[in-house]
Amino acid sequence: MLPSTLDLKPSRQLRYWTLGIHLFAAVLILLLPLTPLLKSLFVVVILTGLWLQYKKLFLTPKNIVRAIYIQNPESWRLKMADGGAETARLEHSIVFPRLIVLYLRRENGKIRSLLIPRDALPADQHRRLRAALRLRNSDTPS
Repeated sequence: MLPSTLDLKPSRQLRYWTLGIHLFAAVLILLLPLTPLLKSLFVVVILTGLWLQYKKLFLTPKNIVRAIYIQNPESWRLKMADGGAETARLEHSIVFPRLIVLYLRRENGKIRSLLIPRDALPADQHRRLRAALRLRNSDTPS
């Protein structure tokens, strides 16, 4: 059974992983046998990508989903940080022990992917959502 309301909070884990992966890529570029000009160019590209990702994930409040209201297993209502809301239909989900990835089809037909790390929800809600999505995925024919 899916929980009816999910109140999402900002994820520290997602923030740390985003920063760590970009810094790891920058260090790998610096270790490559390239000219200093190419190294600096690649590092600037990686740092620009980090800034854009950080801005998209953490500084743009209108796109951030703060709560999910599950009306039925197929109809989900997303409450945004700016107070707006939109209805979406669950297309697909991928479930890992520490991460849930939801693919939701919005009313305008576009797909929105939503990452829900373990620390974005209380542990019990995250566990129940994972179990319900696994059950739903096992019932869906391939």
